[in-house]
Amino acid sequence: MKGTCEYCKKEKELEKHHIIPKSLGGSDNIENIKLLCGICHGKAHSANFKDNRKGLIAKGIERRKLNDAKAMFWFDKNEKYITETLDNLYDENQYLWEFIVSGMNLGVVGIPNIYDLFHNGKTNIKGTLRGEIKFKL
Repeated sequence: MKGTCEYCKKEKELEKHHIIPKSLGGSDNIENIKLLCGICHGKAHSANFKDNRKGLIAKGIERRKLNDAKAMFWFDKNEKYITETLDNLYDENQYLWEFIVSGMNLGVVGIPNIYDLFHNGKTNIKGTLRGEIKFKL
């Protein structure tokens, strides 16, 4: 598709660049996509652009760290509530409980996933158990 590159502002053929790569749980939402020309798309995968601004990957990593820190802070403040809710989930949906707890023990369901589950009712799982799980409190 032709358009204006979001970085160099030149009229060129555009490619979709995922700020947080799909392989790391990034979505196809507009907030996670930049439309870049091929040259800028290649540059986005490096640490810096020519003018020393941080590359899009670095920005995505910073955003992810901030989200992870927010999730960790929330988890620390609500651990008892989380434990009680997951204990109650066992009685309501043993399959979902086993999936979440097994995923936590395997390292594919992390604190950011638990945060997403409690705040959004769903989360994306990356890695071997790739997919989306939905959860109602």
